[in-house]
Amino acid sequence: MLPALVGGIAQGAGALIQGISGLLQKREGNRLLKRAGEEKVPTELIENQRLSKQMAGEGLPSDQYNQAMRNIQRQQLMALRGAHDRRGGLGALSGIQQQSNDALLNLDVADANKKLENQRFAMGVNNQVGNFKHGIWERKYNYAQGLRGYGNQNIVGGLDKLVAAGGSIAYGGGLNGGSRKGQAAPFSMTEEDFQRD
Repeated sequence: MLPALVGGIAQGAGALIQGISGLLQKREGNRLLKRAGEEKVPTELIENQRLSKQMAGEGLPSDQYNQAMRNIQRQQLMALRGAHDRRGGLGALSGIQQQSNDALLNLDVADANKKLENQRFAMGVNNQVGNFKHGIWERKYNYAQGLRGYGNQNIVGGLDKLVAAGGSIAYGGGLNGGSRKGQAAPFSMTEEDFQRD
């Protein structure tokens, strides 16, 4: 009687510990799920994102653009002087104007292409930041879900063991009046039962 009672109590204590452990794991999993997206992104990625956003609104660097404009104007002025020296006069003006327009158009196209390139770069940096954040979230989410799953298993396992411990105590610990004398024995087959056939 005493060994069964002690065994049942020990089993019940183990069940309680397992159940409490499961509750704590589940609680920690829930807490982590609530905070899954709060991880900090490295400052270098944030700085790259800020710079790329700034660049996305710009085309060619202003110094480069201004230098190209000065070169176009210089070429225009040299062409006008050359036409004047050769006495080309008004006939040369349309050709000079067309060359200047073509040069300005090429400069504007280069500026627009650079702006598109900068915007694509900014989108790439935004993707890097987004992937980093998603990776952090996914790792924390999976870990938190794992904790919750283990917590549930431990809670159910603890309840199962607690019920088994209660059965051990009730059956072997004397909770049916303290003694099994005078009670009908549980059904069992004897060797004689097998030999009757």
